[in-house]
Amino acid sequence: MPIDYDWDKKTGLIRTHMWGEVTDEDIDAHTFKLLKDTRLTPPISEIIDTFDVVKLNITSKSLKNVADGARVNTERFAGHRTAIVAATDVIFGMARMYEMLSDVAGSPVKIAAFRNIEDAKTWLGQNKK
Repeated sequence: MPIDYDWDKKTGLIRTHMWGEVTDEDIDAHTFKLLKDTRLTPPISEIIDTFDVVKLNITSKSLKNVADGARVNTERFAGHRTAIVAATDVIFGMARMYEMLSDVAGSPVKIAAFRNIEDAKTWLGQNKK
């Protein structure tokens, strides 16, 4: 699976890294792993780094399913904020679509797309001095 993450217990930040070709199945598997990871407790901040993605082969249906799944698991995802750092215009557009689909679905996860890591960290409140 070309998606992995690590969790910084001190800051509560999940750093997700994507690489290679990312598919619907990869997105679903990542979401399932987050859901089942008992170390993670709300509120959760996640930064998704897409700079090593070569091909994004995901559908809007898959993004809608993830948003719907978060809504169904509201207690688990309450206060979750995900910053997607887009390496390309295509990824940025898909991230914005996911943001909109999450809002429409009533997902508790707040999504935002960014062009660089620093802006994403600031939005997540991770650039504290």
